[in-house]
Amino acid sequence: MSLQRRISWALGALVAVFVIAQGVLAYLSLEEQEDTLVDEIVLSETKRLVGRLESGELKVAAGVSEIGLGANLTAWLLAGDNADRSSLPSRLRALTPGPHVIEKDDQAFHIVVAPMLLGTLIVQYDATLNEQRVYRFGIELLIIGALCIGLGAALSNMLARLVVAPFNRLTERFARWAPGESAVTTANGDEEATLLAAFDRVRSGLEGAAARQREFAANVAHELRTPLSAVRTDIELTALSASLNADERARLGRAMQTIDVAASTLESLHALSAQNPGRLEPVDLHVLVDDAWRSLAHDGHERPLHFVNEVPTGDTIVSDRHALLTILRNLLRNAVEHAGTATCVVRRDAEGLHITDDGPGIAPADLPFVFERYYRGRFADSPGQPASDRGLGLAIAKQSAEVNGWRLTVESAPESGTCFSLSLTPAAAI
Repeated sequence: MSLQRRISWALGALVAVFVIAQGVLAYLSLEEQEDTLVDEIVLSETKRLVGRLESGELKVAAGVSEIGLGANLTAWLLAGDNADRSSLPSRLRALTPGPHVIEKDDQAFHIVVAPMLLGTLIVQYDATLNEQRVYRFGIELLIIGALCIGLGAALSNMLARLVVAPFNRLTERFARWAPGESAVTTANGDEEATLLAAFDRVRSGLEGAAARQREFAANVAHELRTPLSAVRTDIELTALSASLNADERARLGRAMQTIDVAASTLESLHALSAQNPGRLEPVDLHVLVDDAWRSLAHDGHERPLHFVNEVPTGDTIVSDRHALLTILRNLLRNAVEHAGTATCVVRRDAEGLHITDDGPGIAPADLPFVFERYYRGRFADSPGQPASDRGLGLAIAKQSAEVNGWRLTVESAPESGTCFSLSLTPAAAI
């Protein structure tokens, strides 16, 4: 059964229960009021007759006397204790003193038997017409109730359609957007089942895409690691040649350093794609900061920035070297690109590393978004950089920090410089 039909049935059932309950209460209330009113009439008339008879205002003959009081009211006085009751209607002959209600053959009578000094007074009210009116009122209530239930069912169906419409649109969009599915499929008209099936397809597609991304990163790291190692070995062997001059040896050294950066970047990206920290090893933070700065020497950026490494020499921790190098390279590259002619200082404290520059700072409107992928704000990377590569450095740094359980934050103000803080609390110092 579809969700719309279930909602419609539920609302219709509530309307039906409400209408039936109200109708039953109205009918029972009217019937009770009718009985109470008739009883009051009979008792009032009985008291009035007793008063008239005992005061002598109303004279009757001995024996059984019938007193006409109107269309529906009739009274009988049985004078004396041994009055013959055979002349009374059969329904009255055996009644004891007190009020009585007799219903027989579609007739209803309210009767009061009242003992008095002159004998016994019987007052009867024929309530047949009253009961017929109550019965007709019940029939009218049934008709009105049926109409209300029918109208309620129609309104419930309309309301269910309105309520389910956004759900249906969401289901349709998910079903059409689900990877590998081009058309909406409906499980026996059940919107809930259709949406769950679409969610399952979306989840499967996303999980597959994530798995393919991890496989791609692992394949790239695996396939490039061997040729990079081979190139580095060739360079090392070439550097041993005695025929090289100083400039050639320097170029070979820079080439080996670039290969090391590429290999480190591959390891870091592999860890990012798997969302797992990399291999832990002792890391000299002072040397690592210098390596990160030197790796930017030949990446195409001019460096008017003055760099100062204030991390104490020999400060060593056990951590993921590749992740730290990736974070520092991106933070320093950001300072090179945007701080202008300024001074960048890297400091170390008990919490972690702080990369500070006294450049123009970051506008308050841009500050909450600097770690978002492709967000550049007022910043612009190198003009020659592809648009798809811009605005990624800080996002990669942030993601690398989070994967390793670190915390990367930024504080900045226009014309007051910028400070990136990398909390290394989980890292163990040695």
